[in-house]
Amino acid sequence: MRCSGQLATLSLKILVIFLLFVEAAFASFIDKNRLQSDVENFLKRNFKNIQVESISYPNFKPIKGNSLQVKIKKRTQTSAYIYLTYSVYDNGKLIKRLTIPVKYRQISYVIFSKDYIKRGEIITKEKIELKKYVGNPRHLITSLQEILGSRAKINIRKGIPIKDYMIQPNYLVNRGSSVKIIYNKGLIHIELLGRALENGLLNQIIKVKNISTGKVIPCKVIGKNQVLFIGGSF
Repeated sequence: MRCSGQLATLSLKILVIFLLFVEAAFASFIDKNRLQSDVENFLKRNFKNIQVESISYPNFKPIKGNSLQVKIKKRTQTSAYIYLTYSVYDNGKLIKRLTIPVKYRQISYVIFSKDYIKRGEIITKEKIELKKYVGNPRHLITSLQEILGSRAKINIRKGIPIKDYMIQPNYLVNRGSSVKIIYNKGLIHIELLGRALENGLLNQIIKVKNISTGKVIPCKVIGKNQVLFIGGSF
């Protein structure tokens, strides 16, 4: 009899635990705390390179249902805001949709000046570094390859992010400068004086005016103020 009583008590406990489990599994509830948690986790998973400034949560009554499911999507994004759509379904049927604006700032790694750089100075690796930057990266330089070997267009203060308009390519030939035109064909080698009509980097094709004839000819940049005639007539 004592054993039967213990079995009955154990069965009752199991039944209570089962009922509690069933209620937890099928009763759902979404309040503002759950909403905030869902949105924050979504942003952490999907937007790793932003710094959230603020999130505007709408006022709403807690949502109850039998089997609630949440879907969050990015509706649109600007340079300052991400607009999320927070949809709540009950047994597959949409019962609530909220729009949540998120104000943010972009996190990027951009080139900063390590030292004062004078106007006209060639930019070397010792003068710059890649650092974290929070804000709009427009006009900022994000890789060493973009800037190494270029020339400072203006004086650049120490410790600031370098913008693309602060630098210019280190042209081997500058527009308006005198250049040596080299003509090679077989055993024939001729050198003439010309005037560059365009800026030119190494191996770039530019227009050059032949001073002696006045003709404009295509030439390839091969060195400092030196170009190679590549076709046409002098």
